[in-house]
Amino acid sequence: MSTTKTIRAFEATATRDGRWWFIEIPELNTVGQARTVKEIPEIAREIAALWLNVDPSEVEVNVDVRVPGDAGDLWSTANAKETEAREAVKEAARLRREAVRNLTAQGISQSDTGRILGLSTQRISQPTHS
Repeated sequence: MSTTKTIRAFEATATRDGRWWFIEIPELNTVGQARTVKEIPEIAREIAALWLNVDPSEVEVNVDVRVPGDAGDLWSTANAKETEAREAVKEAARLRREAVRNLTAQGISQSDTGRILGLSTQRISQPTHS
């Protein structure tokens, strides 16, 4: 006879208020608190287990830790800027490849193309140059 535990899953949020992280599990209409981010997952699981009167191993809580204050906006903006920069670098590399193809299509040798663009002949010969 096999006994398998049913694991119930919940979503929670953790927000900073003063020196504490408040953990809210809306589905259970309950909250708890932790001192550190490291403690949040374990405490969230304990809160749910206590509320349901089950062993903590029978619950799983996915916690969305909200970045406090302006730091969240700054972090999001930085990520967006980094994504834009990566796209700009890809576009620059594409344009460079196109410039090399354009010159060589005009019958300009790879050696001369390299001299014109300030690249080595080896670099001009590479399939992707940036």
